[in-house]
Amino acid sequence: GYILGYIPCVLASGIMIQKWGHTYGKLCFCLALGVLACYLFGTVWFMAIRHTDLWTALGLCVTPFLPFDAGKILLAALLSLRLRPVLSKMKPA
Repeated sequence: GYILGYIPCVLASGIMIQKWGHTYGKLCFCLALGVLACYLFGTVWFMAIRHTDLWTALGLCVTPFLPFDAGKILLAALLSLRLRPVLSKMKPA
């Protein structure tokens, strides 16, 4: 479920970033909302497959990964800002 959740994650993040801009705070916010979409899709899928309640699913599938995902969001936003000028100068082949 979480693997399929990456599709709405990427779509939501990309659309919001295009609409709201490329500042560090906005990037972090948009990426966090994208990860939330992934968590939502994957958690609902997990609950349906394993027949668990919401709190059990959150405890098993979301809570352990929050610190790591927060770190990845912060790093991805920083790298995005650093790489954007370099990539914009590159011409497609």
